Amino acid sequence: AHTFIPPTPGPMTGGEMLGVPIGTTILWGIIIGLPTFILSMIVYNKVFLGNKKFWNPETCEEHDPIAEAEAAKRAEELSVSEDKLPSFFAALLPIFLPIVLILLTTVWGAIAGNDNVPDFIKMLGSKDRYALRRHRSHDRLPLQEAHDACSG
Repeated sequence: AHTFIPPTPGPMTGGEMLGVPIGTTILWGIIIGLPTFILSMIVYNKVFLGNKKFWNPETCEEHDPIAEAEAAKRAEELSVSEDKLPSFFAALLPIFLPIVLILLTTVWGAIAGNDNVPDFIKMLGSKDRYALRRHRSHDRLPLQEAHDACSG
């Protein structure tokens, strides 16, 4: 998923190398990716899931009752009760909030011109802001080191 979900390093680097703004990359990703996803799911459903000759679990899989029991026991040990999990909205917020804010900046700049986008909106829609935040949350980079890295 990190390959396709900005603002992660893969899509951001690809866009930078091609000289394409990240907002434009996201917009084209939605325009091309969504229909491709829908079409591939239709084809997958018709060709593979709808074809009982393609996969028959009884003949195509080996069953080891002991290994299956151990796997079920391990899954039970690792499971977390649903009341401890974040809501669906809270789980998707860290992915969609940066995308929406980057798109807001891109669309605003396309409509009004990049010079007419307020600085506050530019700050909220800065891809560098979210890349730095992701880096800090994963690696716990001290704030001063992060500041020094950004200021050159």
